[in-house]
Amino acid sequence: MRKTVLCILFILCMMPYSINAQKDYYYTYTSFNTGAQLVDGGQTQNARFCRVRSGESIITEYTPYEVKEYGFKDGRVFLAWDIQVENTIRRVFLERLVDGKTKLYFYKGLNYKTFYLEKDSGQLIPLIRGGKHNKESDYRKTLGKLTNDCDLLREPLNLIIYEQKSLASFVDAYNTCKLKEFPYRKYGIMFGYVNTSLLIPYLVDQEFLRDSEIETDGSLTISLFIDYPIGKKGLSFHPEIQYVRNNFDYYRYKINQYWMVINTSCFNIPLMFRYTAPLSSSKILPYVNAGGQISFLLKEETLVLEDVMQNKVIVSENLYRFSLLADQYGGYIAGAGLQFNIRHRINFFAEFRYAKAYAFLESTLLDKEEYFLLTGINF
Repeated sequence: MRKTVLCILFILCMMPYSINAQKDYYYTYTSFNTGAQLVDGGQTQNARFCRVRSGESIITEYTPYEVKEYGFKDGRVFLAWDIQVENTIRRVFLERLVDGKTKLYFYKGLNYKTFYLEKDSGQLIPLIRGGKHNKESDYRKTLGKLTNDCDLLREPLNLIIYEQKSLASFVDAYNTCKLKEFPYRKYGIMFGYVNTSLLIPYLVDQEFLRDSEIETDGSLTISLFIDYPIGKKGLSFHPEIQYVRNNFDYYRYKINQYWMVINTSCFNIPLMFRYTAPLSSSKILPYVNAGGQISFLLKEETLVLEDVMQNKVIVSENLYRFSLLADQYGGYIAGAGLQFNIRHRINFFAEFRYAKAYAFLESTLLDKEEYFLLTGINF
C-alpha cells in the first residue's frame, strides 16, 4: 500500500513537468508562467527578447533582465546569460542545444554566431571559430582540451564543423562517451555496372516493335555526389549526377527481318534521401536511399535495317533513322548498401540500386529500367 501511494505521489509530482514540456512557458525572476503563447521571432530576435502574445494583436517583449528562461512547445529552450558581445558584457538569451552533464548553447547576433559550453563549474566557455589571424582560438582545439577524458572522440573531433547539428551530435556523444556517426557533408565519386532495359509501350508507333523485347545492355557508369545531413539521426539529402552510355541490339523476324541498333548516352540526376543506421560501435553501417530521378538524353542514334523477304529471298533492304527515346525522363530510384568507415572523412560504399524512368509526356516512346551495382568513396 505504501509503495502504491509513493508511486501515485511521484506521478502527480511529475505531471506538471510533462505538461510544461508540451506547452510554451517562461520564467521570470519571481514567477513561472505556462501555457503562454510565445512568438518565434527567429534566431536573432529570440536572442534579444522573449515575446509573449496577449489576445489577438498585443505582443509584449521581455528582455533577459526580466525573464531568465523560456521555451517553445517544440522543445527549444532559451536561457539568460551574460556574455561578451563586441567588447561589452551583455545579457542575452542563449538557445540550449544539448542538455546533460555538459551543455551546449548557441547565440546568433546581428553579424555573427557563437557556441558556448557549460561544464560542471557552471562557467560558459566560448567555442570561437578561428580565422587566418586567430588560429589559436579554433573551436576544435578548445573542444579537444575539454573532452580529452573520452578517448573515443579523438578521431571524430576532426569530423565536426561549426554548425548546430554537428556540434550538438559531438557534445551528445561526449556526455555518454559513446562513438556515433556524426553528420557532416560528404563529397565523393561512385562507379560501377548498370544493366539497362528499354521497355516497349503498348502504344508504340513502330509496328515491328509490338509484342517484342529489346535485349538489355550492360555498361559502366560513373557519378559524383554530395551527401548533406539534415538531422542528427542519420538522415541526409543525397543528390548525384551520373553518366550512362548504352548500346542496344534488336532482331526480329515477322514476315520481314528487322535489325535495330540503338546507341545512347545520358545524364541521370538522382535526388534521394538517405538513411544511415547510427550504430555506435560498428565501422560498417547499413543504409537505404530513395527518391526521384530525372534524366537528360545527350545522344541517340537509332538505325533500323529491314530486309524485305519473298519466298525466303531478300529482294530489297530499307534503312530507317528515327527516335525512340525522349529528351527527358522522370521516375523513381531506390537502393540499399553498406558504408565502411575507413578513417575520418573517408568512407567506402557498396550499393545495389534500382531505377524506373518514364518518357515525359510521350506515351509512344520507350521507357527505361535500370539495375545498378555500385561502389564509391567520399572525401
